[in-house]
Amino acid sequence: MGASPFDHPARGFRSRLLPAGSETAAAASLAARAGAAPAAILLDDVHHADEGTLSVFESLARNAHGQTDLFIVLAYRSEEVEGTPLAKILPRLRRLGGAEEIVLNPLGVAETGALLMGMLGLAEVPPRLVDLVHRETSGNPFFVEQAVRSLIEDGTISRVDTRFRADVDTLTTISF
Repeated sequence: MGASPFDHPARGFRSRLLPAGSETAAAASLAARAGAAPAAILLDDVHHADEGTLSVFESLARNAHGQTDLFIVLAYRSEEVEGTPLAKILPRLRRLGGAEEIVLNPLGVAETGALLMGMLGLAEVPPRLVDLVHRETSGNPFFVEQAVRSLIEDGTISRVDTRFRADVDTLTTISF
């Protein structure tokens, strides 16, 4: 089987949403649909997007400036932007104005502990568990949740009546 035209050769995953050269038509189509009724468009993990895909959203943002019926959200990991097409387009998007950039920083150790308390319904969580989960997840809330699920699935964290028990004395890493 041959390579898909959507495969990103540098990263080995699918990142191109549109065939090359169709960006203008795609932007016009999305804008027309948004003009018929209020619309929200979300593109997640945009740090993986190619130039063509990003140019569609740049065109939409440029043409939608001042419109209140179109809401565009580009979500990306700031630590993965350098050297990508997104790094080139972000300054142009910022210059357009009308955009709001919301930076979500990683959780600190205390915030990771608070998330663990909430997830497990505990008044306190063993500091060793908090430190381990924070270190293994780099404070990414999604990864914190995945790590806790993994620890529950492998029995490291278990429910005893209405409480959770965490057997973390010998645990040094979390597989999730």
